[in-house]
Amino acid sequence: NLLDVHEEMGIMIQEVVGTRLGGYYLPAFSGVAFTNNEFRWSPRIKREDGLVRLVPGLGTRAVDRLSDDYPVLLAPGQPGLRANASLDEVVRYSPKMVDLINLRTNAFETIPASRLLEECGEDLPLVRRMVSLIDGDRLRRPRGITDDVAAGNAVFTFEGLASETTFVARMATLLRVLQDRLGTPVDVEFASDGTDLYLLQCRPQSYGGLDAPPAIPRAVPDDHGWRISGRKWFTTGWSSPPTGTCPTDALTPSPTWSTWTRRSTPSWAPWRSSGTWGGRWAA
Repeated sequence: NLLDVHEEMGIMIQEVVGTRLGGYYLPAFSGVAFTNNEFRWSPRIKREDGLVRLVPGLGTRAVDRLSDDYPVLLAPGQPGLRANASLDEVVRYSPKMVDLINLRTNAFETIPASRLLEECGEDLPLVRRMVSLIDGDRLRRPRGITDDVAAGNAVFTFEGLASETTFVARMATLLRVLQDRLGTPVDVEFASDGTDLYLLQCRPQSYGGLDAPPAIPRAVPDDHGWRISGRKWFTTGWSSPPTGTCPTDALTPSPTWSTWTRRSTPSWAPWRSSGTWGGRWAA
C-alpha cells in the first residue's frame, strides 16, 4: 500500500569493528546476546540466565541460522554449563567457517577457520583464549610457546574467554542494565577487536506466536493418548508428536524423532515415542 506514498527511511552507517591481519580485516570475535534464554540445554539454566551466541570474525554467522555451521553457546548466568560436553560434540558443533573482509578483493568472504588459523596464527587477537587444542581424546588450552595454534588441531571453543576474562560478567551486566533501562528483555549484537568490546545494536527481544509454551493437559486417562516427558529439557514451542489420541494407522514418525514403540493394540492405541529433540534425548 506504499506504492503511491513517499516513504522516508533513515540509514545509519557504522564502521566495521576489527583488526587488519595481512590481507584480511575482521573482529577477533562477534556475536549476539539475549536477556531471556529460550534454548536451555540444562535444567540448571533459568530463562533469566540469558544466552550468548559467539563466533570468530564477523558476527553474521551468529545472527543468521546456518545449516552447515554452529556458534558457541554460553549462558551468562551459568557460564560453566556448556551446551556440548563430550569431545565429539564440542568438535562437531564448533565454528568451522569465518566471515571477514578480504582487503585484496575488497569483498565480503567466508573462509575455513582452519585456514584463518594457518595464515594468521598468533596474530589473531585473543586467539589463545578462543581456541582449544585436540590432544588425543581430550581438549586442552594452549600452553606456552610450544603449542602452535596453526598446527591443525585447534577448534574454536572460547573456553579461555569465558573462564579467564571478564567477558561473561560484562555481558551479563550489559544485558541486565539494558533490560532495566528499557523496561523489556533485549537482544544485542556486539563485536570485539581483541582490546575493546563494542555494542553494535540493541532492540527489544522479539516474540512470536510459537514462543508461548503449549498447554499441557493435567488429567489424561491412562488407557489412551500421548505421553511426552523430558529427561533433559524441552524448550518452548510446538511438540511433536501432538498431544491427544490418533488412529494408529494415521501415525507417521516425525523427522525429529527417531523411533516409535506401540504400547497396545486397539485401533485407538496409546503409543510411546522416544527420540532426540534439540540434540537431547526425550521419551
